[in-house]
Amino acid sequence: MATWIAFIRKNKFFIAIGIIFLAFLFFRFYQIPERNPFSWDQIDNAWAAKNILYNHHYPLLGMVAKQNSGFYIGPLYYYAIAPAYFFTNYDPIASGIFAGLSAIVSFWGIYYVFIRKFGKSVTLIALLIQTFSTEAIHFDRVQWPVDFIPLLGLLAFYFLHEIISGKTKHILSLAIVIGLFWQVHFTAIFVPIITALCLPLFPRTKEVFKYGILGLLILLIAIAPNIISELSSKHSQANSLMTYAAQYSHGFHLKRMLQIIGDVFTQLDNFLPREIRNINIKYLFFPIFVIYALLQRQNVRSWRSMVYVMTCFFVVPWVIFTIYSGESSDYYYAINRFLCLALLAYPFALLWNQKQIVLKILPVLIIGYYLYSNVYTFFKWPEHSSLPQMRQEVQQAVQENHYINYTVGDPKSYLFFYYKYLQGQKAYDK
Repeated sequence: MATWIAFIRKNKFFIAIGIIFLAFLFFRFYQIPERNPFSWDQIDNAWAAKNILYNHHYPLLGMVAKQNSGFYIGPLYYYAIAPAYFFTNYDPIASGIFAGLSAIVSFWGIYYVFIRKFGKSVTLIALLIQTFSTEAIHFDRVQWPVDFIPLLGLLAFYFLHEIISGKTKHILSLAIVIGLFWQVHFTAIFVPIITALCLPLFPRTKEVFKYGILGLLILLIAIAPNIISELSSKHSQANSLMTYAAQYSHGFHLKRMLQIIGDVFTQLDNFLPREIRNINIKYLFFPIFVIYALLQRQNVRSWRSMVYVMTCFFVVPWVIFTIYSGESSDYYYAINRFLCLALLAYPFALLWNQKQIVLKILPVLIIGYYLYSNVYTFFKWPEHSSLPQMRQEVQQAVQENHYINYTVGDPKSYLFFYYKYLQGQKAYDK
């Protein structure tokens, strides 16, 4: 018995992470057919996977970067999701499974970066919030490329700070992150701009130049499919991009910048209880972190450079969307979502690390209530998907030999293909 107690005490942190991860798996995979959506983007991805596996059509372009914009992200996400449809024999449940697997990658990505940059207490609290937050659960259950924006943003932050700290080989890691980012969303453009702003802090060595050249080659490989498609289509994407930029760019205006200041920390709202969002408490967390970092007396340069890099991840999207006049969504700021998670976890970790028992109890009570309320919300107001009902309707149509016309974005069209495929029949010519 004493041996077990000693083992638990020695490994209590890793045991806690393991327990949190088990809860994380439950909240991401519980009732996939009933809770995970299968609508426009998921249907687009399902057809893309079907075209790769069934029709052997290998796309050079991914999803449209912005609706009606005429330019596209890279195709890697289509190829990544195809195995999920292969192993489920084209069943739409592949969408929910892939969403869960994507969430697992993000979970361990948070662990990897946070344990190295912010310490055990912040890591533990951040993963608790990420696991139990109903908003985070909803975000993770929607299968689409956006799922990877927060993780890639966090990795870009990590590698930039590592480069500034002297680990210049991570220039290659940063290039890979930028290349992958281009495969999931157009907000990948933020990272090169942030990198340019961080260049003055890079070590001034020959290695930086060498790895910089290799990094550019990696980026060229990442966008090669887009380049090939562009050359074969007589620069249609470039023309569409320039037209779109001219149409939706209205220049920099301070009034507009102040109008959208709430959007800068909108990702914090996704982790905060709904009851306190209206009091704008989200604006406090970044100053708290900055003050804490600047008061550190050890590794001063590292803390200050971290503050600078983190600031760039909030200011750059703010400035870009100040200039942009088109419609935007909260996930356009998802590049700093996991940084917001760190900002939220920091005050609780600081209180927990104090010697006074009263200060330790406060974060326990707050986080305990937070976990309870989110679990209660998760079970009381489940998000029902219409997929099970549509399955029954399409199965009945197939049994009665009714034909369902192909319609873009219609889940019944894909289900009609799926059930016809199971019968060994072809649903559509395409």
